[in-house]
Amino acid sequence: MVQTQDKQVEEFLKLFKKVQKSKIDTAKYFKTNKTIIGLRQYFRLKKRVQIHGSSILVDQRHNGNARKVKGEQEDVLRSVFTYNRHKISRDLQVELRDRWDMNLSIRRIDQYRKNFNLPRIKQTVTIKKDAPLAGIEIFTAIVHHIGILGNWTKTIQRRLEVVKQSDRYSSVADNQISKHLKKGKFTSKYNRSAQVRKMKFASITDKVKNKDFSRLSLYQRETKNISRKNLAVLLLPLVTNNGAVRSLDKPMGNALEYTCGWNYKNATIDKYLRELKYLQVSNEMIHCNATFWTRFWKKYNSTEQQIGCYYIDGTVRPLWSSKRCRKGKVAMLGRVMGCLEQVVLHDGYGHPIYFQTFSGHADLQKYALESMETLNNILGKDLPKRHTKKSHCSRALIIDGV
Repeated sequence: MVQTQDKQVEEFLKLFKKVQKSKIDTAKYFKTNKTIIGLRQYFRLKKRVQIHGSSILVDQRHNGNARKVKGEQEDVLRSVFTYNRHKISRDLQVELRDRWDMNLSIRRIDQYRKNFNLPRIKQTVTIKKDAPLAGIEIFTAIVHHIGILGNWTKTIQRRLEVVKQSDRYSSVADNQISKHLKKGKFTSKYNRSAQVRKMKFASITDKVKNKDFSRLSLYQRETKNISRKNLAVLLLPLVTNNGAVRSLDKPMGNALEYTCGWNYKNATIDKYLRELKYLQVSNEMIHCNATFWTRFWKKYNSTEQQIGCYYIDGTVRPLWSSKRCRKGKVAMLGRVMGCLEQVVLHDGYGHPIYFQTFSGHADLQKYALESMETLNNILGKDLPKRHTKKSHCSRALIIDGV
């Protein structure tokens, strides 16, 4: 082996001497003569011989490769690659250099990963969104738990079936639709017609006489869609500052996407409420609430009520309208103006169970007993039982008017 190396060194030295003695150009010499090395390797070896001497020409491959990583360091690499499979090679290069004092190129790190069969595994990134008004979900959970949405949905569906069986549920002929609509929109000529202008501010009772209920979108909606819109209406005071539907188009109204599963806007909820108004489902909804809350709070009463105590409270709200309406004193503004009075009936524990709205000031003394009889007819057996003896009191009435 040593003799072979000496012969190789002698061949290199002879080549160097021949090139130096040659009178032709070095590049031309390598083109015209057959040599053991190429032109680039010649210049590279010649420069190394001038610096380190002829001993640099000895082949060191029989002593083993010039490895930068030893056996113990391979175990370290295997451990680092195993516990950091989500990291890229550049991050591993920094960690190996700073923590383990191992300088490896990115290419060498990729080779070791391939040899160890430890390729990089991309870490799953979970995108988190900041939900506005996150505490509102607690209110949504309570609403679903007590089941009030289901009662509202069933009440609306029963009203839809009643209207469907009536004469007002019929399809309009195509020729009549073409007069009113143009590409699915009301034309300006239609809006200026005398009939439309006359009925624009008419009462809902007059409007529904010629209303075609078959064209209501509620008949094409599923139960879950109606329940979801009922939840959106219930959350209006929380997702808006004033409870107005038009405020849903503001950024605060985007909270409905996380509570209802759909980011409802003003146009959708406004259309839904208008269709409920045309259905005249308000009385059924009031009766539904009265029955539901009476049965709900009855489950949490420790003892059965022997006396039905009702507290009637009336609150006057201002009504801003350019139309003629009944006027009264609004205490919160300190002025006489158009107003509505909301009358709420509470049970003996202070739970609101029934309410009515009156134009102007409500005569509570006149409507108190009437409201009591209406509530008796709605609740029926859910009310406390009356005693047959005349000496016992089965009802107590407290009236408060503001």
